Amino acid sequence: MKKVNCKEITAAAPGGAALERALKYASQGVETALFADTPAGILSCPAGIRRIYFGCEFDERNIPSARKAAAAIEASAGRKLKFTLATPIMTDAGTARLKRLLRALSEYAPFEAVANDFGAIAIIRDAGLIPVAGRLLIKQKSDPRLAALKSPRLRNYFKKSAADNAEFAALLRDLGIKRVELDNPLCGLAPPAGFSVSLYYPFVFMTLSMRQTESEHDGAVYFLKNKAFPVDIILSGAAQFYMNQELKALKAGGVNRLVIQPLPPR
Repeated sequence: MKKVNCKEITAAAPGGAALERALKYASQGVETALFADTPAGILSCPAGIRRIYFGCEFDERNIPSARKAAAAIEASAGRKLKFTLATPIMTDAGTARLKRLLRALSEYAPFEAVANDFGAIAIIRDAGLIPVAGRLLIKQKSDPRLAALKSPRLRNYFKKSAADNAEFAALLRDLGIKRVELDNPLCGLAPPAGFSVSLYYPFVFMTLSMRQTESEHDGAVYFLKNKAFPVDIILSGAAQFYMNQELKALKAGGVNRLVIQPLPPR
């Protein structure tokens, strides 16, 4: 892929009409959540938001301090908003850090915590919290090129996630999972039966690099172009995304929470 520019993505964030389009579902039985970047941002979140997400999904180095997480919980409570802590895929070092964080937050339990690592589920449950299976656990086929498929049979296949596998779904239930979280790929999605379902908007996760990227080095967000892809690829930290501002999945039903991310996660 070719790097075409390097800039902050705030200009492309889901503000204005896109945010308004997302928030309209608050009156249609869909819980609207905002993934907040800082505790201060919670105090100024728009009307219509019912829940705050705080934390990180992809890089254990971004697990928040106990002070920041507590401030986010208290800011959410001050706005009468429910709270969800997002946790990333982790090494042993990240696991130890998460354990320390949840011990420090024990006075605020119970609240939701999203696990993007199977090892985090037991830690979350042991802390008396409510585990949610994050989008790194609920594998999807998110390649934007799949939207060009003509075969209905293939399109239906690629809309499914790991939670549609009976054995995997049974494992999740055995682990106390009642909610799973999904991306909104261009090829569409089929929300799995038997779970509450969250949908992330507008950034669709594609892949995670195990090597240090330029974005990790300088903290910027990069747009990457390739003629084989119908959309720009966004490099944020070690993760790659693209934007999908369509919300056909909500109109089709099966999703009861929309997680709005104003900026690409890291």
